[in-house]
Amino acid sequence: MCSSDLRALGFERSGKVSSAAMRQYVQQASLSRRVCEVIVHPGRLDARMQRRYAHWQYDWDTELRELMAARAVLSGLGDALINFEGAARCA
Repeated sequence: MCSSDLRALGFERSGKVSSAAMRQYVQQASLSRRVCEVIVHPGRLDARMQRRYAHWQYDWDTELRELMAARAVLSGLGDALINFEGAARCA
């Protein structure tokens, strides 16, 4: 379902989204029946990123894992993860 009323979730936990927080965001997004942006920084920490971004103290690996788990849950609810391009089509 698309709605131009975009909601952003997760800003307060940027870079440190836990599984409990992701479950909360998935539930909020599903119940709202509108496009919700979940602010995450998924990725894989390697030596280069560690050197360059260690001061951020982001947990890219956990956010990637939680995002993939959220994808499965949302799919089961009949919802889906989309990127910015997909969200723009809903506006």
